[in-house]
Amino acid sequence: MSAEELNRLLEEGLAREKSWEAISKRDPRFFADFALSDGERLALENPDPGKLSAVGVYPMLAMWGSMMLNPRFSEQMSAGEYFRDITGRK
Repeated sequence: MSAEELNRLLEEGLAREKSWEAISKRDPRFFADFALSDGERLALENPDPGKLSAVGVYPMLAMWGSMMLNPRFSEQMSAGEYFRDITGRK
């Protein structure tokens, strides 16, 4: 696994609007710049924070990555719900 590369990909999406768009569109030319494993690529197909965290994405990036790759994600889970899920707090 190359969790470092996956984190770098998502950090790039947060840093540059064009990268966010490329990630959202799953542009294969953009993804080719990152050494991702098959499991990481699969996690990006239908992401949620749990799947992204399972392949080594940092918690905040897992939330942002879910938003980049699933525009309706914010309708399904709020940031507060997400942090309660990962911390186990109520």
